Amino acid sequence: MRQNENNGLVSRRVITALWQWLVMIFVMGGLLGCRAERHHQAHETEAIDPVYGHLLRPLTNLPTVTLRVNGVELVAEIAAKSHEIATGMMYRTNVPEGTGMLFVFKEPARRNFYARNCYVPLSIAFIDPNGRILEVAELEPGDMRGVESYSSDVQFCLEVPKGWFRKNGIGPGAVITVSNMSLNKIFQWLQ
Repeated sequence: MRQNENNGLVSRRVITALWQWLVMIFVMGGLLGCRAERHHQAHETEAIDPVYGHLLRPLTNLPTVTLRVNGVELVAEIAAKSHEIATGMMYRTNVPEGTGMLFVFKEPARRNFYARNCYVPLSIAFIDPNGRILEVAELEPGDMRGVESYSSDVQFCLEVPKGWFRKNGIGPGAVITVSNMSLNKIFQWLQ
């Protein structure tokens, strides 16, 4: 009887050891998978400045929208993600006339823009949630002082080549629309 008990103990020990090995293999595989995932994520974001959160190259392939203000049309790229907003017009050597970049924020607030790594002079409009231009300011290439909106009701900002607003007679009070709808409809379009 004692021999059968030992065989049973040996069998249990072998089975327990096998289970422990299997569990350890699964755990190690999971950890290696997590490590590989972290490495993959780091590789995707390695071109992002660790301090300022902007890309280290110009933005490309952003969605565009045709904006209309006072009968004038403008094709604007849309910057809505945090790294897109942080990068903006950086590293661009020109901004063609009739184009710009629309910065879309989830909530209205006071906004501050600077021209770090920007090589072209820009004009910027600070815009309320209904698409009404509140203020227009100028940004010079490399200006780190930046410009801050006076209003805390800014949900959109539009950067264009310097002087575009003045040339087109557009200023505070003008309303920007997209496809004859209020600018705040852009959130539905982005989803």
